[in-house]
Amino acid sequence: MIYKSIDFEALKKEVKNEEKNKSGIQFKLINSFYMYNYIQLLPDEGINKSLFIIDIRSDELFKENHIKNSISIKNVSKINEIKNEIKSKKKVKIIFYDNEEIKDLNDYNYILSNYFFNVKADFYFLKGGYKNFEKEYFFLCLNNEDEKEFSQKYIPYFNYPIKICDNIYLGNFVHINNPFVNKFLKIKHIYDFTSSGFVIKDDYELIYYRYDVLKKKLENKNLLKNESINFYNFLDTRMIYDVIYSMVNNVKGESSNEVLNKGKNNNENRENDNQILNLKLKSNEFDINNECESIKKKMEKENILIICNQGIKNQTKEKINSISLIICMCYIIFTKKYNVNLIIAYILKICNNLNINSQTLSFLENFYESLIKSNFNLEYYVLKNQLKNKKINGESNVNNENESLLNIIKSDNFRRLIKKYEINRSFIILANTKEYILSINEKEILDVNIIKEKTAKKENISYKYIMPSILFHICNCKKIDFEEINNLLEITINIINDDQIENSFKMPYFSLIIINLCKIIFFDKIDMNRIKENDLEEKNKNMEYNLFSLIYNNIIICIDYIVNNNQDNSIREEFEITLKIKEENLENKKIDKKIYMMFLSLKYLLASFFYFYVYPTIINLKFFYMDKISCILQKIDKFADYYYSIFKININLFQNKNYIAQMCSYDYLPIYFSDILRPFIIINNYLN
Repeated sequence: MIYKSIDFEALKKEVKNEEKNKSGIQFKLINSFYMYNYIQLLPDEGINKSLFIIDIRSDELFKENHIKNSISIKNVSKINEIKNEIKSKKKVKIIFYDNEEIKDLNDYNYILSNYFFNVKADFYFLKGGYKNFEKEYFFLCLNNEDEKEFSQKYIPYFNYPIKICDNIYLGNFVHINNPFVNKFLKIKHIYDFTSSGFVIKDDYELIYYRYDVLKKKLENKNLLKNESINFYNFLDTRMIYDVIYSMVNNVKGESSNEVLNKGKNNNENRENDNQILNLKLKSNEFDINNECESIKKKMEKENILIICNQGIKNQTKEKINSISLIICMCYIIFTKKYNVNLIIAYILKICNNLNINSQTLSFLENFYESLIKSNFNLEYYVLKNQLKNKKINGESNVNNENESLLNIIKSDNFRRLIKKYEINRSFIILANTKEYILSINEKEILDVNIIKEKTAKKENISYKYIMPSILFHICNCKKIDFEEINNLLEITINIINDDQIENSFKMPYFSLIIINLCKIIFFDKIDMNRIKENDLEEKNKNMEYNLFSLIYNNIIICIDYIVNNNQDNSIREEFEITLKIKEENLENKKIDKKIYMMFLSLKYLLASFFYFYVYPTIINLKFFYMDKISCILQKIDKFADYYYSIFKININLFQNKNYIAQMCSYDYLPIYFSDILRPFIIINNYLN
């Protein structure tokens, strides 16, 4: 592989010395994320200190509380010391902060003329001011009240790990046993790559991981027994895939709809971050009266700390950067879909004086190329490696829960029961009329090539035209190839990830696109002429997984939306869920349109999940997604409990052998949501 040369000095200069605003503002804004990290890096600089923090508030406020390492601008002698120290240094940063958010940076130019005239430095203002910083990083703020209590006095002076991104911290061995680090940073998972490893005793709040280089998998304990290991000798793409796969499964409250969206920059703080392929649901209880509180608890962040001997900087003679840093960089590459240049620029903004070694660069290039090759399909890569290690007779190392699940699924009684549920192969097509709640106007249908062209040029087109057009194309095209499906999905996912469009507006179209694409994939409506025979199986499996991930994540989104937004609904009688309903009917029945649209979306997502993943698993014994299937079944089961209690449905009706669900002639699926849930009820009853 030929690597493009990277001018690191030029890249650093670009990152650290951005052009000043042409309006004459001499300050740049810096947020709390970078401020936190710069404070942690200060001890490493020693006499080469290049960061100074200035508090411009009154003396009274400064004495009452202030950020660690900051100096009051009223302290003339200290300010003069700083100015003298800066004269002998290059590339110095001076960060100022006020009490509140600043409104106009021009209002603070007097600071430079009065205190730092002719001083060569980069001047910054802390975005949000002291109050905002204290809310997030109170443990880095000195408070007069803390001085009275010995246990609180030294908390701001502890060194904390570097924050790489939301949920991910990078540290060294001094951080693993510091209770303040774990408490204040909400650390739940620790990935230990130190040479000797640690034993965490009786700490139920922490989950410990260590990579077994012989078994090539993560363990939840240190098995070395006083031996040591140099992880640099075992660093390979397989190891990084396994670690990142575990990490993304452990980050709470996030999902991934962007598994196909290669060029998309992801928002880190969105409600549905859409970057991670799994959401683990551990609770087995669903309290109807406290469902909102329950969901909030599940959505609480469980942060990850990755440690090695060196932390972010490798001061040893190794020709590669610290292994924790490499893992974090690979994690960002995967979740943000960054190329190597972007990830280096990202890390340099956090740690200015970091050097990226040639071996690290080579490894990152290889890792990025492997992601491109697999279409950023991390889980499929991991599962494929796991399947390679299994014997043909089905012996595996799955845990007891999965073994029990497989035994139940294989039982003849269970399979006979489920085999009654089969799906109609016809596409679900919207009517060309505005009479119903969801429709297609054929006069507004755009050609798919036009959509691709305008999307590539980043021209704004309303989802109201794009999504119906994609749906129309899918339902009216006899054969479609994998490349075209990928393109259509990428466009659809961009819309799904657009926070400006409400879920209740875009989700119904999305769910119909998904169920019809599933019919194409599973019912052999792919254009085989455009596929090489040796690529067919790989492409098909990859596409099956991508659709599964989208279904999985958006089922969770729909369920959480309905539960969170249906609190004040006074309707207690189950209503029909069908495309063939008029908006005036909803108004007459006082049914909230947004809730109805999310029920409609969930109907098609659950149907897709059951008919194309759960059903084949049971009937054909295809066990590709057992962990996630088991996980989402629990989520659906809790939602079913909620649904039955709200609408007071008699579950005993389902036990009657003569019971027949009412079907909708429009989509050939049950018209009542209780009947959509019925096969899941049966499955969960068997599992329980």
